[in-house]
Amino acid sequence: MKLLKKILVGAVFMAAGFAFAQTSMMKRSTATLFGTDVDDFMSVNDWSNVQPKNMFGYLGYGQSGQSNIELGLSRMFNPFYMGAWFGGRVEWTSKTETDNNGKNTLTNKTNETDGAEGKVIFGINNLGFLADVRFKPNTGNSYTKTDATNTEVSSNKFEFDTTIRAGMNLPVGEMLFKTSGAIGLRSKAIKDETKTNGTVTALTDTGYTILDIDAGVSFDFYKKGAITQNAALALDTDWTFFAVDTGVNVKSFGKIKNVIGLQPRWELTFEPDARFAFKMGSGVTMAMKFESNGYDYTESSGTKAYNASRIHTTTLYFVPDLELGMSYFIVPAKFRFNMGAALAIPELGWDFIKNETRNTATGAVTASTGTVNWKFDSETGHVDLSSGFTWYFSKNVTADAYWNLLGNLFTAFGSNLHEGDGIEITKTLNKLLIHNFGVLITVKF
Repeated sequence: MKLLKKILVGAVFMAAGFAFAQTSMMKRSTATLFGTDVDDFMSVNDWSNVQPKNMFGYLGYGQSGQSNIELGLSRMFNPFYMGAWFGGRVEWTSKTETDNNGKNTLTNKTNETDGAEGKVIFGINNLGFLADVRFKPNTGNSYTKTDATNTEVSSNKFEFDTTIRAGMNLPVGEMLFKTSGAIGLRSKAIKDETKTNGTVTALTDTGYTILDIDAGVSFDFYKKGAITQNAALALDTDWTFFAVDTGVNVKSFGKIKNVIGLQPRWELTFEPDARFAFKMGSGVTMAMKFESNGYDYTESSGTKAYNASRIHTTTLYFVPDLELGMSYFIVPAKFRFNMGAALAIPELGWDFIKNETRNTATGAVTASTGTVNWKFDSETGHVDLSSGFTWYFSKNVTADAYWNLLGNLFTAFGSNLHEGDGIEITKTLNKLLIHNFGVLITVKF
């Protein structure tokens, strides 16, 4: 049984904006290096790896023991492939109160901020297409309508993301060249508004929308016996558009925050047989961020006013990473133990800062100073350990579990348990045996 999954590594980087992503417990347990059909069945490049005769499905309970659920299904309709996935939870409450005069006050609000995400995929031959929608309500998202004063008060505090992704696989000799691209909109609403008799009487809007344009390539460039090497490159660009109507009869323009990122990555897999596999992965995220604090100018009742001062910051930073993963069949073909270690290397970078003093009437720069800041914080480096197991009940049914035993037993320089410092033994046992435990049940037939 070959464990190696040829996953387009760039897709992980490109999907970073999403809080929810269908991910196997094996992948979480091995520092993202090994995966199962759960990782492939909604991938525009890897859906063909699943190959169910009729249908593939899985049900999961959150990695950290939270009450979020995951549900995925896919099916072959030769020559077409179709799949769908849902994850997360959203709760909304509605309350109506009536006073002595028969006037109503309606209040709607979110109780939880877990959010939810849904995906659908379509595949044919060497092509894959995916649509992804995510909604996440944030604290304070509510709506109140009071009939007695004919007043509506709304606080829109939520995130709404949509992404369209496409992928294509091309055989090149003995190699399989993979490429994918995506375009998405990530919106964050931060808007408070009051309406009286249908007229806006108070407004504050600091929300924004990010246009996300990504691309990635991956290919195996060397394979000899039990050793396989893989190279990947991902491009991630974020272009931010801020709200224009920021107040009652107030328009604001010129705020900037854009990011261009590039992530090369290399992986080596050693898989001498179907029982044992070891993998090492390393990469570096290189990015440039362009940001101007505040707005260039505002217009209020037809009058334009420029900000008296602006700070323009260009940031260049590098974030290296290193991961090690191992998977071993304790019971051949039945029970597999998974473990991983991820090394977070301190960020290295520079801030190029330009401070401007300007004429508020014309926007002309009257004074300017520049500084360069060097950034390196060795204390941010750390090692994260993870572990889990995969239990093959039968040919068609598998239990894939994340059990953070290693992460709780050990840190980089000691134990993460506290049985000797006055904490109750029951809490220690809970952390050791239960805390951060999640499981996925998959069925393929």
